[in-house]
Amino acid sequence: AVNERAHRANIHLLSFDTYKVGGAEQLGLYADALNVPLTVLDAKTPLRTALKTQKNADLILIDSAGTNPYEPARLQKLADQLEGIPKTVALVLPCNMHATEMYTLPEAFKQLQPEHLIFTKIDESSFMGGLINTGIHSKLPLCFIADGQRVPQDLIQIDPKSLSRKLLTKPTIPWHVGGDLNELTA
Repeated sequence: AVNERAHRANIHLLSFDTYKVGGAEQLGLYADALNVPLTVLDAKTPLRTALKTQKNADLILIDSAGTNPYEPARLQKLADQLEGIPKTVALVLPCNMHATEMYTLPEAFKQLQPEHLIFTKIDESSFMGGLINTGIHSKLPLCFIADGQRVPQDLIQIDPKSLSRKLLTKPTIPWHVGGDLNELTA
């Protein structure tokens, strides 16, 4: 939204995030800062209805609450809300989770038909293998990484060269004296 707003695009934000306390409010702060409208959809408002009121928008970004793949009813509800809507779905995954579990999540969310991967919390992980394995296994392209909490500075559109640079950076453990991972395991 920040990048598109910089190009003076007519942006509108929609949020399904009424599940998590403060989820929509946090997005509202970004909307206010960007001077773009935000519509928070409750369970009674169909997405199609909200989209009809946004015909003049150049780009509509939809935020959903994080969905637990072990709660199929919530996942199905989100899939139902998105059914029949022209869209591009990005699956957002935290890089600091166990690599084996991360690897399985694109399959768990396949009914949402994700087309891209976005990895967050790159700054909170020293091991990037799970990110690469997830991308290879899912055959989904990686489009952005979040390498910190500053928006938009830490949201990086990724390409093979910048990803390679990140992967080749020597892992460190910041709380270990010297920060060198090899010293910790030696």
